[in-house]
Amino acid sequence: MIAFIPPSGEATPSYASTMTINVGSNVPASDYIITIKGIGADGKEHICKYILTVIQKPVAHSQTPPPSVEAYMVYGDIGIATGDMWVWSGADRGLEAPNLVDGSYLSKDAPEGNKCFAITSGSGQGNYIGWGVFLGIFKNQKLITPHTVDLSDYENLQFWVKTPVNLKVEIQENNAEGVKSSPCIISNYGWNKNLPDAWQMVTIPKSSFRNVDLTTISCPFMITGNGSRVTFYIDEVMWVP
Repeated sequence: MIAFIPPSGEATPSYASTMTINVGSNVPASDYIITIKGIGADGKEHICKYILTVIQKPVAHSQTPPPSVEAYMVYGDIGIATGDMWVWSGADRGLEAPNLVDGSYLSKDAPEGNKCFAITSGSGQGNYIGWGVFLGIFKNQKLITPHTVDLSDYENLQFWVKTPVNLKVEIQENNAEGVKSSPCIISNYGWNKNLPDAWQMVTIPKSSFRNVDLTTISCPFMITGNGSRVTFYIDEVMWVP
């Protein structure tokens, strides 16, 4: 479509017109030769040619956003991630056995629901106690089929703790005999020793777990405390994006 502005006029005084060319969206891309002829009031004709180049506009393809990563629950009121829960203590070295190991301990002030993991080491110098979640299919506490989880898309390991002692957190790759990460001490990640009777959230960045391949983790959480008759509570352990 071609339109002139102004559409008409007189020869005296002289005037100028603006020609606007509108191209439809369905016009094929190509070069088009347009002949423009003007006739003056005195009857004279003036002709010029104009080359109109139509370029096809690239089609914008909408990019599908990557699927959002949901939090990976390791331990909570619903239980643990697929696998088994193992406990270690000074009893492995001949010291007194743990006084308490309860993965469904009822607690009125638990941060999530009404249950948490409660554990108490045995007495004696050099005693310790810990637990972790190991992925796979187990029978009689023996690993039959190992499983792993890819934690590379997650940013932090997050959990609640109530404890009077500084605890060590690790993860492990491949299987029960796999490589352990560098240990992370909870006092470096939000735990305050002056609040031993309060629930506190600990957040550990994935970058703190060094020396392991985050794409093949068989134990996404293990925690250990040292001391005689030491009790600590853990709740809502998860990896968050």
